Amino acid sequence: MYLELIGLSDARLGDYRQLHSWLRTHAESVAFYGAENREASHIMQRFEALVEHLNLVRHENWWFGMIQDFFLKYFGATVAVILIIEPFFSGNLRPDSSTLGRAEMLSNLRYHTSVIISLFQSLGILSISTRRLNILRCSSPPILEIATW
Repeated sequence: MYLELIGLSDARLGDYRQLHSWLRTHAESVAFYGAENREASHIMQRFEALVEHLNLVRHENWWFGMIQDFFLKYFGATVAVILIIEPFFSGNLRPDSSTLGRAEMLSNLRYHTSVIISLFQSLGILSISTRRLNILRCSSPPILEIATW
């Protein structure tokens, strides 16, 4: 669905630019026949459609970012805590009752938590990269078409 939105954005932007180009080319004819208001109406309709669509794309980007941040930051931290607490408090990594043993446990706990959170952040970077590659894939056919002129 997101790729369709990006493709439609490119198409609407292209239509808007094409209409401007056509108007620059035929400005004398438009002025001669007194069709300025009609052409302005067409341009405003295309512009409003483009802005409305770009607002939809921006909204989708925002929701995707919110969901991604939630899963990669908060969900990752929650999973890290769940995975780490059990071995430290009831498993073989349980410290002895000395202050040094507890300090070592906290140090290990902090290290293991940071490793798991780092893995979730790496997963997030991979998902963002996939999304960016899909956007490039969606935009590449028009660029390739222009390059072959």
